[in-house]
Amino acid sequence: ALPAPVLAQKSLGGGGGAGPVMTRDELRACLAQQATLKAQVEQYEKDKADLEREKASIQADQAAIDKERGGVQSSAARINEVNERAQALSKRVDEWNIAWQAFEKANRSGPMADRQRKRLMDDKRAMEREEAELEAARAGLGGAGSGAAEVNAKVDALNARTVAWNQRNGTMVKRGEDLQQERDLWASECGSRRYREEDEIAIRGGR
Repeated sequence: ALPAPVLAQKSLGGGGGAGPVMTRDELRACLAQQATLKAQVEQYEKDKADLEREKASIQADQAAIDKERGGVQSSAARINEVNERAQALSKRVDEWNIAWQAFEKANRSGPMADRQRKRLMDDKRAMEREEAELEAARAGLGGAGSGAAEVNAKVDALNARTVAWNQRNGTMVKRGEDLQQERDLWASECGSRRYREEDEIAIRGGR
């Protein structure tokens, strides 16, 4: 934090003052500049605090988005798993249809044909159970697939806020540097100068 410039001791002429004694007009100008610098420093500190609060808000939103993004990635992994299972099941169904057509075309009978028919029907029931499980899995996913678009929109908005914050922060750093230079200049031109206390009293009294 930039400390507001203050007059050394009770007056600028007390103790280590140097140079010629300031005229009343010079003192009036130095006191006015001191008040201006004090107001500028107070506004700088207020704006800097606002900027820090905005930074904390951005960081909190970033953490929330990271968590949400993790959920979307998990959903995407489940979606991929369901799709892979569906593709595998579709291949099994195609193979079963070919096998069933070949079985019917052969028109066989006897114990071996019965066992083949039973195996085919068992496979069909297993595939039907798999299809039911896949439907339940799809229903459980709900609108998980659309979550990625929402998260991406939030990421874009947060990136824009971050860019704007960085620009404001750069401006704030420059303001701090300029204020420090003005304070140093005031200290050299006014802070080390001596003045008559009666001039200060007169100035404070509006004369």
